[in-house]
Amino acid sequence: MGADFVIAVDLTAGVLSQKLDFDQQKDKSDDQTVSWMTKLQEGLDSLVPAFVQKETDLPSMLDVITSSINIMQIRITRSRMAGDPPEIIIAPHLAHIDLLDFHRAKEAIQEGEQAMNAMLPLLIERYDSI
Repeated sequence: MGADFVIAVDLTAGVLSQKLDFDQQKDKSDDQTVSWMTKLQEGLDSLVPAFVQKETDLPSMLDVITSSINIMQIRITRSRMAGDPPEIIIAPHLAHIDLLDFHRAKEAIQEGEQAMNAMLPLLIERYDSI
């Protein structure tokens, strides 16, 4: 589009590689959110009752859907950045925030601010050289 200096924000950085670690350490203190997610998961599982096996450690339908969306987002991000690479990539650590965690927006914004502050010296250095 003719920009001289492109800054990209990669919201998918580390999502798949860190997802398992964060899922195991996830704080379950928000009972209302846990209850809502459990109801949603049970509702999705009821759509395909033949595949529901509560005794095993198989992922739920919601887990499969969110993992599929994450993979799709990562593939699109990589493709776009390979085709037109930016000068700087800012990658906030958001792997601990799930796809439907809209109530954690403030936390996501703070992660973005921290990532931007970490890259600010490099951004200033590169901008001065233009």
